[in-house]
This record gives sequence, structure tokens and C-alpha cells, in this order.
Amino acid sequence: MTGSFKLNSEVESAPEASLLLEGENTDDKPKQSAARTRTIPNTNRSKLNTRIQDSEAKPQSFQIAINITEARQLVGENIDPSIVIEIGDEKKQTSVKEGTNAPFYNEYFVFDFFALKDVFFDKVIKLTVLHSKMLRSFSVGSFKLDVWTVYKQPVQEVIQASMGYSPLEMNIFEPVQGLLESEISVYPKA
Repeated sequence: MTGSFKLNSEVESAPEASLLLEGENTDDKPKQSAARTRTIPNTNRSKLNTRIQDSEAKPQSFQIAINITEARQLVGENIDPSIVIEIGDEKKQTSVKEGTNAPFYNEYFVFDFFALKDVFFDKVIKLTVLHSKMLRSFSVGSFKLDVWTVYKQPVQEVIQASMGYSPLEMNIFEPVQGLLESEISVYPKA
């Protein structure tokens, strides 16, 4: 914001010495007496006032709800599968179903987040199918998608999407092996 102020202490004695400011016209100036005041522009630079929309500058509460329904055609026979859901640093896991390559889960998970929109939408949802053994488990396959992909869907849901996954982190050269049926919803919390 720029402005100007008047210094009344500077008085000119000669009426013929007229001071004009930039862009001022002599016809616009009122007739003055012998005592004149001089206008000095403000030389202080104004600060740039950048304003981000309030909704974007503040962290918000979001909720991701995931319902793991079932898995089919998993690689191997009589495996003990479980599904691990990872979103950012948070991790949750389904129960282990023993001796099957087509487990039925119908398990519901909720993740709560408080973050900036940009940070939240960049988070990755990773679903990993594990073959769980007594002391050790190994990955049968996994599927990744970002939160923004789910959020921009109509009604912010991927409803009962059968997601094919490949072994070794979705290697594009490997054929899709197995299906994981789930429901993923992303909502801003009120």
C-alpha cells in the first residue's frame, strides 16, 4: 500500500515556483496563496500480501475407509493369506485365513488424517497380499494407488473395485495375478 503525507514545516516563499507531482495537471490544481505545502511520496516499499485460500492454508481432517471383501485366484495352493493396508506411515492388517487361495474377509478399516490437502492427496494407498507362515511372511503381490485418484471419483469412492495385482510391486512385464475386491472411500471430516 503506498501513500503520501504532507510536511507543513516546509513553506515556500515564491508563489511562482509551483510543485507538481507525477501525473498532476496544472489545470486540476486549485489556486493557492503564497504559503504552499509540499507533498512527499512514501518511499517505503509495501509488503507483498499473498493470501492463500483459508481452506488450503490450514490442515484439515480427512478419513479413509477401506472394506476388504475378498481375494480370488491368489498364486499358490493352501496359502495363508492376509492383506496389509499401508497409507503413509500407518499400517493395518486383516486376519490370516488359513489354507486357501480365495479368502473371504469382509473387514472394515478406518484411517484418520489431519493434514494439508496437498500433502494428504499425495499419500499412497498400498494393499499387499501376504502369505503368512509361523515365523515369516512373504509378499504374494501388491497394488498401489494415490488418495487423489480415489477422491476425484464420483462420490469419492472406488466401489467394489476388483483390483488386479502383480507380484513384485506391479511389474508391468508380469501378468496380473489374483484379484482383490475392496471398497475405498475418502471423505473430509466435519
